[in-house]
Amino acid sequence: MTAIKSAPKLSSFLLLLFLPALLPGTAYGQLPGTQIESEDLDESETLAVEVQAPDVEQGEIQQLFDEALQVFYGEDRPASLTLFGRVADILTAGLETTGLDEGSRKLLVRSHGYRAWVHHELGLSDQAEQGLQRFIELDPGANLAALDPTLPVPEDLLKLFERRRKKTVGEVSFVLDPFDAKVFIDDQAVGSTAEPVSVLAIPHQVRIERPGYAPIQRDLEVDAGRSVTLELTLERQSPILRLNTRPIGAEIRIDGRSYGLTEGTAAEGFLPQGAAALYRREEFSGEMIIEGLETGLRILEVVKEGHRPYRMELVIQEMIDYQMPPIVLEEQGGQLVFVDFPTGGEIRINGRSVQPDVPGVSRPKVSLEPGDYHVTVTEGSSKMFSTRLSLADRQNVEVRVELKPGLSFLGVLGGDRTAATNLRQSFGLAMKASDKWTLIDRAPEGPGLLRAIGVEVDKLREGQEPDWRQVQSAMDQQAPGLLYLLAVLDNDLVATEAELWLFAAGPGPSRPDKVTIPLSSDPALEDLRRRLDESLVLRRPYTGMVTIDSNATPHPVIAHVTPASPAEAANLRPGDEIVGVGGIPIQSRSELESRIAAAESGETLELVVRGGGAGRNERIELGSSPLLLEPHEGFLPSVAYTDLVLLEEHTRQADELWIVQLNRAILLMDAGELEAAAKLLRTIRGPQLSHGVSQGTVDYFLGLALSRSGAPELTNAARQAFERAARLPGARLRHNDEAFLLPRVRARLHELAGGS
Repeated sequence: MTAIKSAPKLSSFLLLLFLPALLPGTAYGQLPGTQIESEDLDESETLAVEVQAPDVEQGEIQQLFDEALQVFYGEDRPASLTLFGRVADILTAGLETTGLDEGSRKLLVRSHGYRAWVHHELGLSDQAEQGLQRFIELDPGANLAALDPTLPVPEDLLKLFERRRKKTVGEVSFVLDPFDAKVFIDDQAVGSTAEPVSVLAIPHQVRIERPGYAPIQRDLEVDAGRSVTLELTLERQSPILRLNTRPIGAEIRIDGRSYGLTEGTAAEGFLPQGAAALYRREEFSGEMIIEGLETGLRILEVVKEGHRPYRMELVIQEMIDYQMPPIVLEEQGGQLVFVDFPTGGEIRINGRSVQPDVPGVSRPKVSLEPGDYHVTVTEGSSKMFSTRLSLADRQNVEVRVELKPGLSFLGVLGGDRTAATNLRQSFGLAMKASDKWTLIDRAPEGPGLLRAIGVEVDKLREGQEPDWRQVQSAMDQQAPGLLYLLAVLDNDLVATEAELWLFAAGPGPSRPDKVTIPLSSDPALEDLRRRLDESLVLRRPYTGMVTIDSNATPHPVIAHVTPASPAEAANLRPGDEIVGVGGIPIQSRSELESRIAAAESGETLELVVRGGGAGRNERIELGSSPLLLEPHEGFLPSVAYTDLVLLEEHTRQADELWIVQLNRAILLMDAGELEAAAKLLRTIRGPQLSHGVSQGTVDYFLGLALSRSGAPELTNAARQAFERAARLPGARLRHNDEAFLLPRVRARLHELAGGS
């Protein structure tokens, strides 16, 4: 057992006893009950002036005091009286209203001491004595000689102080059993009783107490200049239990009864031992004392949410203090172990980025409290992994990371909760079969996020769509994915259909695609999954011939053969009819196109050709042509745009990259994002080919984007783009076998010139 640590001196606490007599101002008032002879003070100096407590910060008071001290040490010491007086007025007013902290009380005492010093030097003995009296009354234990160690207090002033002190202050010594009992004088704690305690020579109430003992209360009156000794023995009433916990705020229970929470911080000198020595003192609570215990077997429990409970049997046999070793509660939790984790990957738990316990290892681990978690792993903007799991205490869960593009499912809007739950589960099951997408299930929080930005189900049903660019931006930040899907039920009571809205992440087209599915049909979701999983095709077989249908023959006729093309190498000429392909008769241009499109680049086709009145067989080895996307039934531009983003991220060859970018620009145009499309088209550099999809195609689409914007200031730029396209007369529209661009370019230029 150790003695109680020192606290503020007794006299500092006694200050409150005399507040009614502390009148602010430049003069000094006499405190009631003090033994002061009438000739000692000139009561005519007392000014009964009411001062309101000003709203002054502690730092400002300290600054004012420091300024006064600087003047005190300067050449005009009397000028410091006003400044010290201002400090005293402010603090006295605060003392009478809200009270003062220890630092402020010390400033008040010192201010009176310095003012008494200056009054003494000026020969104003009455004011000096009044200042000394206030100095003593505010802190009976204060020593004027210690006011400023750097500048000795005048000897005659010290003698005056000691005379005044002997007329005002007495001393009391305490001999206590037990020695560490706490002493309160007038309800104010005495920090230490190892030395005599200075008190004002007025009646006091003394209270002695210690946990486990019956308290004692006594009246005390000490004559000025005298000393008394109080010998007191407390009677033991019960055993007590002392303990500290880590963490702070743990609940203490004994035999099921709660004794409250530990609080505060362990005192200076607290040295945790054993396993507790691993932690800093500041992590432990202050000492909690439990008294009133009965002897016998007791069950101690220490509990705190998120931690494993502590339980111990106590045998209380004697009426003594029982000191528990520091109690350390272990945090509950398990670990997620990430397998196949990508270098540079980011882990998010419930949307919050977290660092592994040990960064940089191949199988990183994250320690978590028990609970349900939404775990995502990302690498860059396109590779994502998502799963939901539950973690129990002391459990290790392996998370096998499979990075794929993220499809962020924003949930189901509508009041039919049964239909919403079934749709969410069915969609999740369908997407489990996807080899292309990681389904990021945002259904729990998605509807709330959408409502926060004004997306309302009734308006969606009525065709009043929100600002999709705003929706896209918000979801990119709060529910990131590469593609978003939102389901809207057709009815709040009994829904039979759902409209699925899909839109790409920014900066892709914000306009969503819509797919309506019957809720009673799982095949509809499976069909959607297949459409989401379809691979994007940006090349097609190339023949080098343009064919047309003719009323003169039931077969397609070659209208043009591109020089140095597969068709020219196969000895095909304009005017030839294509009668059959691979033994299958061909009767129209569309049949021929379908057959060629179904083949593979590099494949050789057997053609039955008729020309010049005679038939022949020719073999053509198909080349490869870039392919520009064209919307068709079942085509989902949002999915296609997402695929293009993925392709662009992984395409390093310049002769492929420009085709990816050109397709991306075309989808932006189709979605009405003309400005974004134009910006992208201006950066694309296609090949300067004499035939086929080329830079001429890029310039043509740039001209379209600029002219469709409707901005007059862009008309000239659109014209220039079309003129550049016209310089490559062999440029094609969608692929190298399609129609020439030149007629279209001329029509656009004519339109810009004011023609129809």
